[in-house]
Amino acid sequence: MTPFANVVLFSSIAGAATLVGIALVLAAGRWIEKYCGYIVSAAAGFLVAIAVAHVLPEALELNDRSPLWFIVGFVVFFAVEHFITVHACRHTDCDHEGRGLTAAAGIGVHSLFDGVAIGVGFEVDAALGVLTAAAVILHELPEGVFTYTILINSGADKRRSIVYSVLVALATPVGAVLTFVLFRQWVNEAVLGVMLGFIGGTFIYIGAGDLTPEAHRGRSFVNVAMLALGAVGAIGLGFLAH
Repeated sequence: MTPFANVVLFSSIAGAATLVGIALVLAAGRWIEKYCGYIVSAAAGFLVAIAVAHVLPEALELNDRSPLWFIVGFVVFFAVEHFITVHACRHTDCDHEGRGLTAAAGIGVHSLFDGVAIGVGFEVDAALGVLTAAAVILHELPEGVFTYTILINSGADKRRSIVYSVLVALATPVGAVLTFVLFRQWVNEAVLGVMLGFIGGTFIYIGAGDLTPEAHRGRSFVNVAMLALGAVGAIGLGFLAH
């Protein structure tokens, strides 16, 4: 497959993962409430491991200043979530009453950056693209759950909540395709290193700042095991991809 075809395929799968999360809430809300913490734990471990073991080393090879952009990525995502109050919440204790649209818009921005990550990953090489896409896909599923439940708990009706959640899902393939098509006209290795550093920072923030607190709610050794499994899986997938 061509790099562009890979970008379209994997970013579409990532968007579809968000839709699967929405569908799971609609079809099995109680099951999701009980087991979503395990999925989130695995996603947190996977994301952090991908960032540390694969994205950041690749960024350093391309640009020795990429760690600075790692910090920038971390701070930018903290600021976005701090000011628009987008945080993980459960089906029964979401605290975004009255702010659902703002929260959904913030998650949409997050999804757009996920698409950018996939586009940049495949711009570097196919292996990194697959690893980046896998990290995005794994955390897009719980993101679909969070988006829909935030909207429902904010007072939006079911139809509007589904429509807005679908728009959030579409942001990922849109971001990936636009990044791959537009950026490759002027991106060089130094710029790719900067972008990978930024993406690594966002992955660390999402994994450690967004997903890990939700995983802690379970207070179970299973959560710890799933987090470790996610990290080991990310490292193993890296060996397979290369």
